[in-house]
This record gives sequence, C-alpha cells and structure tokens, in this order.
Amino acid sequence: MKLEVLWLVCDPTPFSGMADVCWEQPVRTLHYQIVGIHMADRSDWQVRHYTVWTTEDEAVADAKARLAARDIVAAGRSETPPEGAEDRCSAALKGKP
Repeated sequence: MKLEVLWLVCDPTPFSGMADVCWEQPVRTLHYQIVGIHMADRSDWQVRHYTVWTTEDEAVADAKARLAARDIVAAGRSETPPEGAEDRCSAALKGKP
C-alpha cells in the first residue's frame, strides 16, 4: 500500500474553525507545508503542536477534541475535555504550559 495522503491537525487559535485545524495533505507536497509553516512563523510549528495522522477519522476526532478544549478554556469552565483530547488540553485547563 502506498501512502499518498496524510491528515494534519494543529491546535486552534481563538478564531479557528475545523478547516483551520484539520486538513488533508498530499504526501508529495508535505514538504511545502512544513517549509511554509517554518518560514511564516518559526515558533508556529512548536506552539500549535502539529500532528500527522494517516486516517481522516483519527484526524477529525483529534481536531474536534482540540476545538472543544479550546472552547472550554475560553468559557472559563473547569470541565475536562472530551475523551480523546490530548494531554496538553488537560494541562491547559489546569493553567499549565
């Protein structure tokens, strides 16, 4: 099986929607995405915690969890993020970097 497409997910900004944090990326052009992110803002790659997935379902679940965690933090509630949210989302709710 030849891997032709990957799914990228990154942490949302306060104004991000699903399309901003989860997208399909052809493997043959992945290097353009990485170079573009690096050239636009060198810290973005580390700050927004990019993750590469091989299936759309995994990527969408990750993106939904990140968006939900962002919304919980923005609302100032002390709820825990939905199942499947990354550990960093839990840390953000507790005020840890």
